[in-house]
Amino acid sequence: MKKCLFTVTALYLLSCTPEIESTDPFSGDLDVQNVLIIGDSYSAGLSNAALSEDDMNNSPSQGIINAFASIGISNINSAELESDLKIGFTDSVFHSAFNLEEWVDCLGDTITFPRKIEKDIPAGNWFSPAENTFVNNISLPGLTPDIFIDPFVFADISQKPFVQSFFNDTIQSFLHYLADFTADFVYLNIGTEMIVDNILKGSLQSLLSPAEFANAVEVLLDSIYTENNFGAIATIPDVLDFPFFHVVQWNGLELDEEQAQLLTQVSPLNYDYQKGNNPFLLKGKNAEGNRFATENDFILFSLPLERVKCNFLGSLSPLPTQYYLDLEEQQFLQNRINQYNAELNRIALEYNYALVDFHALFKKIGSGYLEKGIDFNFDYLTGQFFSLDGLYPTHRGYGLIINEIVSSINKKYQSGLKGVNITGRKSIIFPD
Repeated sequence: MKKCLFTVTALYLLSCTPEIESTDPFSGDLDVQNVLIIGDSYSAGLSNAALSEDDMNNSPSQGIINAFASIGISNINSAELESDLKIGFTDSVFHSAFNLEEWVDCLGDTITFPRKIEKDIPAGNWFSPAENTFVNNISLPGLTPDIFIDPFVFADISQKPFVQSFFNDTIQSFLHYLADFTADFVYLNIGTEMIVDNILKGSLQSLLSPAEFANAVEVLLDSIYTENNFGAIATIPDVLDFPFFHVVQWNGLELDEEQAQLLTQVSPLNYDYQKGNNPFLLKGKNAEGNRFATENDFILFSLPLERVKCNFLGSLSPLPTQYYLDLEEQQFLQNRINQYNAELNRIALEYNYALVDFHALFKKIGSGYLEKGIDFNFDYLTGQFFSLDGLYPTHRGYGLIINEIVSSINKKYQSGLKGVNITGRKSIIFPD
């Protein structure tokens, strides 16, 4: 039995914002009593592909709650997650968080590699408001803008278990839940998870059009808007920069001499495999025949790597289409993100809200950003910002996000809300 240490190159296939200074907080132009926070997993604090009470306590939404508490506003309530539960939901399966640990793979090799396992959840409402409590921090994994306006989507949330557990059977729609609440400050961060979810499902054409996206946001805001309303709206980062799309390389099929010769003999496309790195075989899209990956293709980290290693996925059988993005899809996504952000910029201007520019923030961090002696970038495992899933930040990464939110609000409203100290927050934990 071999003992292998995970490296990003081999993939085990064969074996930003300024820190908020410490000052006395002050409200500035903010005349606020009732705060409403609405967001998806990136507001709830999902990390390592799962959510726990600790993640929620280090989330952007909790950072906003603490910032407003620093100026005396302490009536922001959050949903309660079952104690000691850390749970994620992907491909209709509940699972644990990703952990970087030593385990034995399908060939009997001992490797150190991130993995998650299926997991049961408690019966009943395991993620829900406390009894007789209105929750005005509605940060829910699975929350997408179409839920705001489409009662049929709201009624069919069986594949959004955090949303389903949060709302009880008497709630007829998202806006119905908000009907009796008057907010004078609204924070909205929506859209990123919708994009990620459609990528994972291989259903990019199901994304809302820019007009539909804008309508959903405006219907929501119009339902709660009051005179002299304050608020902040976050833009959507370029998700294609995330490590999730760059850990597995297009030519990440690494072979030894014997394997290369064997695959060359049985290759469906008569490909001459070589010792070392080889391109993955891809199932064609839009009636296109099977083909080999090129440097223009992004292979998703959701690819089941054990099937690559032990079942010849990506060599004898092609990678299914949901495991890669071709150049045309990448261009479509970037155009759609830019269109969504143009609408969010317009809406923030029309409502006179602060704009929290996550698109610019993530670009800055991804290019290399030094804060309090910590080097942030988007390198997988070592970049400090992203967790093991390659999609969601670490607690330390969320600290940068919180400080960007606070800084944007302070700049808009001449306030002095308090941010967080990132140095004491967790990043990826490596095994001993």
